[in-house]
Amino acid sequence: MRIYLVLLCCLLAGSVRAEDFNILDCGAVRDGTTLATPAIQKAIDRCASTGGGTVTVPAGRFLTNTVFLKSNVNLHLGQGAVLLGGTDPKAFTQAIVYADGIENASITGTGTIDGQGFKKYYPTNGSRHNDIRLFRSRKITVQDVTLVNSPSWVFRILECDGVIVRGVRIYSFVNENNDGIDIDGKNITISDYPENRMFGSSLPAYGLYVRHVKNPVFEDFRFNLAASDARPAVLLDDCHNVKLIDFDVAAPSDEQPLIRLIQSTNITLSGYQSVAPVTKFLRVEGKASSGIKLTGNDLTGVRSVIPLGQECEDSAVREWNNLR
Repeated sequence: MRIYLVLLCCLLAGSVRAEDFNILDCGAVRDGTTLATPAIQKAIDRCASTGGGTVTVPAGRFLTNTVFLKSNVNLHLGQGAVLLGGTDPKAFTQAIVYADGIENASITGTGTIDGQGFKKYYPTNGSRHNDIRLFRSRKITVQDVTLVNSPSWVFRILECDGVIVRGVRIYSFVNENNDGIDIDGKNITISDYPENRMFGSSLPAYGLYVRHVKNPVFEDFRFNLAASDARPAVLLDDCHNVKLIDFDVAAPSDEQPLIRLIQSTNITLSGYQSVAPVTKFLRVEGKASSGIKLTGNDLTGVRSVIPLGQECEDSAVREWNNLR
């Protein structure tokens, strides 16, 4: 009896197991003109129903509207794979790849998400979406993908916990409000962020715009600009326990600081190297701002390092081991 019971348990356990799916097997056509959304979503749904696994997007151009990522699924964009966003704004829900209330999922691979966000399709006064949006989700990884030509903010992380973004490249020049990564959440890690090239005009930062976040780490990132931008590269608003490590960002124009902090605490800035002259490195605002530390930075090309707002205490910022 015991032998049969064990055997039955093994069979039941094996009936629900992770599987891998290729979107071609679900009917996707890689010609860039045939809508692949139903096939991609079918692969994701089937993968999730088996307990999770990997959905592979192989080399080719796949036209798509919104696809919804599911828990325990890795959406893998292979070398040469392109998810090509459609040009009808009404066909999208928030993003090309949208994660809403899921956990333990990922978007990986060296492929590309191309939003085709040109103004002729997505005017600034119309409906626009992101390349990727993560909403109220946990334990999500986005790694090595390239994000281009978003109609709006490129990558949005909203009310999430435990997100890792590593090695993501962003090139977005085609519309306004093309902020690179906009974050509202906690326990967010951004690392090996080699390039963010964009140009926008409305939001408070051109690179990272981070609000209401606890415990994020931003490491090894670089921002370039297609044209001058009169906004800070990084804005932290109501952020706490933040680390910015080993970064190189293009200087903004019009006397703007490189980094702007508002009502934020326990912020560490280290490993910055000034490649080009910078007018202002850091501006601190808000009476609650405190515990800001600058250590191990090369500030030799910076004219004004720490302009403080009138409401800030002089003790809000401490420095050591910086080159001047």
